[in-house]
Amino acid sequence: MGKGPLDALGAKKRVLRMGRDEQEGTLWPGAPAARVASGPHRRAGLARLRVHSARLANKALGLLYMAGGLFALTSIVVPHGKTFSMLGAVLATVIAGLVGAVVWRAKPLTEKWVHLLVDLAGLLLCGGLLFGRGTPLSMSSAVFLVWVALAAALFLPPARAAAQVAVISVVFAAVMAVIGGPAAPAEAVYVLGTACVAAAVTAYNRAGLMAMAKTDFLTGLPNREEMYTLLEGEMARSARGGEPLAVAMVDLDGFKEVNDQRGHHAGDRVLVELAGLWTSNLRGTDIVARFGGDEFVVVMPSTDGDRARQVLARLGAAGGPCAWSAGVAVWDGAEDVNHLLGRADAALYRRKAARPPSSAPPGEQPAGEGGPQVTGQAPLPERRRAVAGGDAAGVRVPASPGRPRRAG
Repeated sequence: MGKGPLDALGAKKRVLRMGRDEQEGTLWPGAPAARVASGPHRRAGLARLRVHSARLANKALGLLYMAGGLFALTSIVVPHGKTFSMLGAVLATVIAGLVGAVVWRAKPLTEKWVHLLVDLAGLLLCGGLLFGRGTPLSMSSAVFLVWVALAAALFLPPARAAAQVAVISVVFAAVMAVIGGPAAPAEAVYVLGTACVAAAVTAYNRAGLMAMAKTDFLTGLPNREEMYTLLEGEMARSARGGEPLAVAMVDLDGFKEVNDQRGHHAGDRVLVELAGLWTSNLRGTDIVARFGGDEFVVVMPSTDGDRARQVLARLGAAGGPCAWSAGVAVWDGAEDVNHLLGRADAALYRRKAARPPSSAPPGEQPAGEGGPQVTGQAPLPERRRAVAGGDAAGVRVPASPGRPRRAG
């Protein structure tokens, strides 16, 4: 990328904003509707998934509050004892219902707002217990503490969720001590124990599910969705520091023939071996992810075009069970993720199209080919060429000649 002055804040906003591209369709969560793209990097389904995921906290916390208000309203209309506080039930219905409705319709919640809403739910619960002064109906509402703890475990990082549950538990224990009575200690132990265990189990399962959702099950590499997230983060970091950022799209040569002739288990072994080989030979700051099928993406922070070719040449020198080709693009400081990947993909397929047909067995090195072969530069769009100065070249790396001719 060019070394000229870079408006880091403006570039970061361009990277993270929710926008629309004329040719690629809807690319970012919350973007206005656009025509569906037919390109290989269309993310229409992914955008909808992200919008849905971003609003999960809104829906869960909104339902939590509205359910509390509904139960408070129900307690008014069903038979209740003489000690029942009508004013407290009405206040709980109004406050919880309004907060729940607002949260349900609000923009996706940030972590700060999740903290505040969980704290507010705990305070409302403890305030209701004090207002009711230990009446049977008031004490039965203490079970809502379990819901509050679950909300914290679901939508906050583990350490912060634990701190949140601990604070609410201390406040709840203090309220129960103020209320007193022969049943208060047992009630406090029962509710607090249930809330803490439920929160711990939920946080543990959430961590496992999140890891599974971000990881390709076969290779153990970041999957496509996680790659988008990591690449967006690197683009924001590049915008802040003015450092170059290169991305390589890698495609295995003859992989379909490997699957057809030797079976899918052999193809799987090729993918697993290459993933381990590349991971061990990349720099600590580089990221390799499985894009899908036999395509991979290598993200190289603080790397210009020449350095990116050197990184790929080092991967090629490490050998491997299958030949591969790569196309590289350097971020121009303004384009979105899809444009950047699209340029790398275009460079890759120009390289593959320009290569003469080979009669070598699938996935193996053709006779006479040595190290990596590099094509000419893939030009940037005219309006961006001055910023980035052009792309790195595409690369083709043959299989290691010293390895036996097998797929795994």
